[in-house]
Amino acid sequence: MKNFILIMLFFLAFFSCYYLDSSINYVALGDPPQSLVLNPSLEFKDYFYKWQETNFGGSWFPMFLSGRCLLALFVKYFEILFPPKFISLFIIFGSLVFSSVGFYKLIRDFYLKEYNIINTVLIASIFYGANLHLCIEISHFFFLLIPYILTPWILYYSFKYITSKKSKYLITTSFLLSFFGLAPNPPTVIISLIIIVWTILTFKFINKWSFKELLTKGIKIASLSFLLSFWWILPILTYKLYFTNQFIKTLHMELFYSGNSTLLNVFHLSGYWELFIIHYRMKVFYFSDILWKIRPVLIILSALIIFGAFIYYKTTNNRKDKIILLSYFILFLFGLLLAQGYHPTSIIKDIYFYLITHSPFFGTFRNNYKWVAILAFCYSIFIPYAYLGYKNLLNKLTNNQKIRKTLPYLIIILFLLTSSFPIWTGTLINHYFEGIPQESYEVSNYLNGQIKEDYGKVMIMPGTWLSYYKWGYYSTNRPIFVSFIEDRSALIYRYGGEPPLSWYGKELVDDMLYRRFFEFNISTLKNLGIKYILIDRTLDTRLGKEALPTADVERIEEHLKKKGFKLIYKGKNYSVYKLPNASSSLIWIPSKIYYINGSLTTNDKFILINTFDIRKVAIVNSKSSINKINFTKKNETYVIDITNQNLGRFRYGTWPWVYKEDKISVSQSNNSLDINLSLHEKYSVGQVGIEFYNPIDLSNSIVKVRIKPDKPLYNLGLQVFLMDENKLWTHQPPLYLDNFENTSKIYEINLSLDDVTDINKRKIKWIQIGFENRNDYPVNWTLKLDKDINIEKEILLIDMKNNNNETKIFNNYKLNYTKINPTLWKVQVNATKPFMLSFAESYDPLWEARIYKDGKLVEKVSPVPLYGVINGFYINETGNLKIVIRYKPQDWFEIGLATSGITFLACITYLFYDWRREKRSRGKST
Repeated sequence: MKNFILIMLFFLAFFSCYYLDSSINYVALGDPPQSLVLNPSLEFKDYFYKWQETNFGGSWFPMFLSGRCLLALFVKYFEILFPPKFISLFIIFGSLVFSSVGFYKLIRDFYLKEYNIINTVLIASIFYGANLHLCIEISHFFFLLIPYILTPWILYYSFKYITSKKSKYLITTSFLLSFFGLAPNPPTVIISLIIIVWTILTFKFINKWSFKELLTKGIKIASLSFLLSFWWILPILTYKLYFTNQFIKTLHMELFYSGNSTLLNVFHLSGYWELFIIHYRMKVFYFSDILWKIRPVLIILSALIIFGAFIYYKTTNNRKDKIILLSYFILFLFGLLLAQGYHPTSIIKDIYFYLITHSPFFGTFRNNYKWVAILAFCYSIFIPYAYLGYKNLLNKLTNNQKIRKTLPYLIIILFLLTSSFPIWTGTLINHYFEGIPQESYEVSNYLNGQIKEDYGKVMIMPGTWLSYYKWGYYSTNRPIFVSFIEDRSALIYRYGGEPPLSWYGKELVDDMLYRRFFEFNISTLKNLGIKYILIDRTLDTRLGKEALPTADVERIEEHLKKKGFKLIYKGKNYSVYKLPNASSSLIWIPSKIYYINGSLTTNDKFILINTFDIRKVAIVNSKSSINKINFTKKNETYVIDITNQNLGRFRYGTWPWVYKEDKISVSQSNNSLDINLSLHEKYSVGQVGIEFYNPIDLSNSIVKVRIKPDKPLYNLGLQVFLMDENKLWTHQPPLYLDNFENTSKIYEINLSLDDVTDINKRKIKWIQIGFENRNDYPVNWTLKLDKDINIEKEILLIDMKNNNNETKIFNNYKLNYTKINPTLWKVQVNATKPFMLSFAESYDPLWEARIYKDGKLVEKVSPVPLYGVINGFYINETGNLKIVIRYKPQDWFEIGLATSGITFLACITYLFYDWRREKRSRGKST
């Protein structure tokens, strides 16, 4: 008990320091506790629905944040007594105490019971709950630590069950395992299971347990844990199996994690990415600078711990200790190898890269840093053995009692202090710079009132890829948008493409609503239910320019005023615009259906949804050959002479900041430019181009440039650069050719603007052609460049004159609908003909419409994508119909929750029965 108090006092001291330090805020921008502090009641309620309309659908499937459910309850009731800062820090430091106490009990009772080295075990236990791995994950994503925190407790009660055979230990072990569902992240769960299984097998060899008996007990633990975990296992497995192809698409998202973790970094429990300056000189973690400075010390002390444990292995005759150390040495090397990922120094780099890019399961390990949890566990085991090793060594080397007693302690204490430095240096918490602006609360309260009076969706602009705030601190997570707007279903904002977000929702929100915001017709915005635009000037638009319509807030506001939006709130950092007469109806029946046969690009879908009135016309992408809409494309070509003084100013030059002696000279003929280049350095560049007097429209265009060499050229890089009126640049990756040997051939480079999003394609101010020296030596080149730049504009043509291409639906119906919850909608309709039911949320194939007639289920209908991005249900029944629109994963979740709930009640009942039985037995014996 005394040592448990010491562990708590250790963490309590730092908890008090963090709480009393007014400069430390209580929540990190990307951490889950943020939303709990903001609105725990809403967080608890939202958790129970496996789909949210927050992002026009988006299939928000929050199983990986299951821990919020319990934390929300905790916060909800504790905030009556304690301030939010106290609760948030209590959750963090309380978890660290819990993990340390569990590790202490495990080591004391099953590893080193026969040794009188309690203080050393205490240091190892504190290290387990305060090492660098934990500090990084706390600053990054706290919930990922839940399996790691529970691991020593699960091992402790597993050993209790194996040795005592009491059912209460079986239930406790299984119950703790089921809590992995509080953060069911596959890598963290699997890594903890590896540690657990490895440790149990190690003790099987030590204690010579019967393999058959051990297997039987393991199956019992796994089976009971599976039933208790059914609430998260069933929906996650089903969902991931259903969307395997979509998950494969995301496996390339974070490969940089795995490509840069060096052996030395992971050796001292650090990854790589927390060390570096990222976007615009912002660092991920506060303790990065300190970590850089003490890395040599960390590496030396880490090596000393390994070496000390090795010394003890060589000097001891204790069979149990030798097996433990050998086993964990092997596990340590296994973790060290995998934690490097596919870094060039890794001997398994090719295998690791293949697995994360070809396996939807192993792809979850793209952030290979999670393997460091194995190393942290092994170091915690090694610490007391390292102490014993150095003690044995010093007993042979010196008679000085002070050195014998103090040096081993000094080594392990220094290792603890350097590994836990973010805690005691006050740099653990990624707190805000300034805190949430007061105006955020004010504008949210204002919008809450507006939405209640006149419902409509709120679109937050300018809409960055990652919500980085000028008053906040950058997080590697995709953070929740800091908003206190109560009706989250009204919000549309761009928060990244982390799976399993709907790819259709991402396409609608990212590729259309934000990137092409200025091109949207006002009627389309109205039909989609967008009624309010919140301008947030605290968003830092330097991040994620690919998801911005523009970083120019003034330009957005001018556009809104022209489109008929009315300014209804004006503050220092926020403005709110309202679009009158926007629809608040999410379900309707269009009067016509058009069918298109063939695949549609994002651009096609945008043109369709921006051309038709989606309330009147439904366009279905059908595989059927009947009722096809006449859907064609044609190319319109026009030519620009870059030397035409009527269009703009002809310019040419070099990049003097690369090499000031580089030269370019140009002479003109009727159809071409004769260009002479003298480029002295590798990456030296010469350019020719035109600056237009009036911007030109190049949306949906392909720019083509033709070049003919006068003599063979080698290692020439060709590139097209464009700049819009806001002086934002874009360019295609350089076309690098090893040689231009064929002097009779005309070489062509193309720049397609179909996917260009970081500039305004409708107002291009510059076109430049760049020539880059890719050689390691100076070059002198001569070539001919066509003065005429061909621009092919791709135009979508839709012929609706042929009535055979459409299905008419007579609007002879009465429709009413009710939203029960985010996953359940009920529709009443009286129809005389079959009809298409449109549902204005992003398309997701897991929606289902269940058709009831006269109280009986007559049909189940899966959705089709209307305009390629929203849901449509073709209802082939007539009469008085009741239609239930349901998101199927909610059924999986509720079945799993019921199964786990019944199992939990059965376990509680059995524990009560077992307690009563033992009490009677004790009474009879006395």
